[in-house]
Amino acid sequence: LVKDILSDAVRVTVGVVGQANEDIRQQVTIVADDAAKLQWLVASLPKFIDAGDVLLFANKKGRVEELEMELKAKGFKVAALHGDK
Repeated sequence: LVKDILSDAVRVTVGVVGQANEDIRQQVTIVADDAAKLQWLVASLPKFIDAGDVLLFANKKGRVEELEMELKAKGFKVAALHGDK
């Protein structure tokens, strides 16, 4: 796709590809299902926010908007970002 649109594309890489920046803390938590994910997220977000900015990733644009609405309803200040926004 890039070759179709750009004539002289340049790839810019900051840091090491496939490795998180040393200033970024990643956490993986395995939960049973989607309902448990939201419960865990709502319970855990305050401590993450106290530690700094938080980015959440979702695998579908529709889920991004659902999360935005669910978290706003719980009182969190959020903004969704995906390809259609």
